[in-house]
Amino acid sequence: MTQIPTNAGALGMQARADSYALSLIPIIREAMSADVKGLAGLAAYLNARSFPTARGCHWRPQTASDVLRRLVSLGHEWDHHCTEFLVLDTPSAAR
Repeated sequence: MTQIPTNAGALGMQARADSYALSLIPIIREAMSADVKGLAGLAAYLNARSFPTARGCHWRPQTASDVLRRLVSLGHEWDHHCTEFLVLDTPSAAR
C-alpha cells in the first residue's frame, strides 16, 4: 500500500512516480501479450526495449515488482495481471 506523504516535496515525488508507472502500462501489456513470465522476465523485457526505470537505471526484478505494486495500489482494472507477475516470483510458485 502506498503511504500518504505529509509534505509538498514528498507529494510531488509520489505524483511523479505514479505518473511514470502509469506511462508504463502499454509496455507492460505488451510484455503480457508476449507471454513474459515473472519479474525477472519483465525486467529483461523492459531492458531489452531500452525503457529506463524512473531513475534512469536498468530494470531489476525488484524495480519491476515496485512498479507493479504501485499500479496495483492505484487500483487499475488490470491489476490481476500484475498480480500474476508477482505470484510467479514467490517461493510457493516454484513448487
